[in-house]
Amino acid sequence: MSDRHIFQEEMLEIIDEGDEVMAYRGFVVRDFLTLKKATLTIPAFTPKCKYGKQNRLNVSEIRQTRFIAKYRIHVERAIRRLKTYKMLHGVISNGRLLIGC
Repeated sequence: MSDRHIFQEEMLEIIDEGDEVMAYRGFVVRDFLTLKKATLTIPAFTPKCKYGKQNRLNVSEIRQTRFIAKYRIHVERAIRRLKTYKMLHGVISNGRLLIGC
C-alpha cells in the first residue's frame, strides 16, 4: 500500500473542515484535503537557480520553512517518545478494559 492510499483509507475520516495537516514534501494528498476543506502545510521545494549550479529558496520560502520546522520538531519528538517508550505496542489493561495496539 502506498502512503497516499493509507492516508485516504485510514486518516482522511478523522480530518475535519478547517484542520491543517503537516507533511513532508513528497506527501501528495492536497486533493483529498481540499475536498475536506482542510489545508496541507509542507516545506517549500528548492527550485533550480538560474544564476549558477546551486538551488536556492527566496526569502519568503525560507521564512515559511523555518516556521514549519519550529513546529515540526515537536511532532518529531512526540513520535520518538512513542517509539522509545513503546506506548503503542502490546496490550494495555486498566483492570476492566483491554486495549490492543
